[in-house]
Amino acid sequence: IKMIASSMPLKKILNFIVNSIENYFDPNRLYGPIMLYNPVLNQLAETVSSSLPTKFISAIEPVNVSPYGGSCGTAAFLKKTVVVSDIEHNPLWDEYRDIAIVYGYRACWSIPLLSSNKELLGTIVLYSSEVGGPDKETSNVVHFFCKLASLAIEASKNNNVPLFTHESISPP
Repeated sequence: IKMIASSMPLKKILNFIVNSIENYFDPNRLYGPIMLYNPVLNQLAETVSSSLPTKFISAIEPVNVSPYGGSCGTAAFLKKTVVVSDIEHNPLWDEYRDIAIVYGYRACWSIPLLSSNKELLGTIVLYSSEVGGPDKETSNVVHFFCKLASLAIEASKNNNVPLFTHESISPP
């Protein structure tokens, strides 16, 4: 909250949140990137992560917001949490399955980040190296971080700070 109040750059705040999520859990088992929503293109892009391989991010980005957009695109479309406990056998992962398996990701939970007006801001994602879903503690902790991330993104938007670094996808 201090970082948000001091108008620190959004990427730095989101990176801190991602690192906090991963450090709270076993950093060798859970990876927690944040993907920002681009309303102009109706896509999730600009993945903030310190642990996901760059090639993995490049292979999945951008993610279309749709009912079949993997865990993230579907969570963003429905504006509710999507838990895929087994990537290898879930149809939401048809487009991205092979790349996830190569990097050892076996499960994925995506939680939409929503503004105070319930507008989509992005998603927090948890990739797991093990098949399964989150337990109650994991869900509670991640939802706390979701609220912080949503607050940071909304504060940046309200201060007219561009969310996207690429001119071609900057919102108007």
